[in-house]
Amino acid sequence: MEDIIKEIIKIDSSALENKKQQENRINERKAYYEAQMAAYQKERLASAKEKADETYQSVIKASEEQYKFEEEKAKKQVLLIENKYLQVEGPLLEQVFNKLFLVEA
Repeated sequence: MEDIIKEIIKIDSSALENKKQQENRINERKAYYEAQMAAYQKERLASAKEKADETYQSVIKASEEQYKFEEEKAKKQVLLIENKYLQVEGPLLEQVFNKLFLVEA
């Protein structure tokens, strides 16, 4: 009977040790997969940030180019208006002075 009890204790002890080993393996795997997921998440976030930065820079560059284009367009329009004004300024001033002097005379 004592041998049977010792055998049961031995089997029970072995089962308990086996359970601890399995729990340790499970915890190790869990830690490994959590680390893998964290690394993957970090990599994906870095990639997303890089793409967002590239897109942002692209938008900024396009906006700057559009601004320069609009600025040049406005400068050309100002020059056209100035040229037209200069073309009519002389005759207009002459006409105004003639009317002023004719009214006074």
